[in-house]
Amino acid sequence: MGDRFTEHLNILNNYITIDEASNHSGYSKQYIRRLLRRNRLEGEKLGNIWLIKIGSYTQYCSVVSSKSDDGFGARLKR
Repeated sequence: MGDRFTEHLNILNNYITIDEASNHSGYSKQYIRRLLRRNRLEGEKLGNIWLIKIGSYTQYCSVVSSKSDDGFGARLKR
């Protein structure tokens, strides 16, 4: 049982929650959910909780930050 628990923890280390992504990026939770539903971010939905793949999130953030168009991406939370 301990090995299986450790395996699940290792898998979860590759994901962040919507709350974490929102706090880090400044985007609203609603906008991040929209990105997940539109497959712009990769993630898994467990019940009503979304988990975002860290690699997908960092890639999206780097693409958005490299755009010079201010209209690209969401508006930051105030």
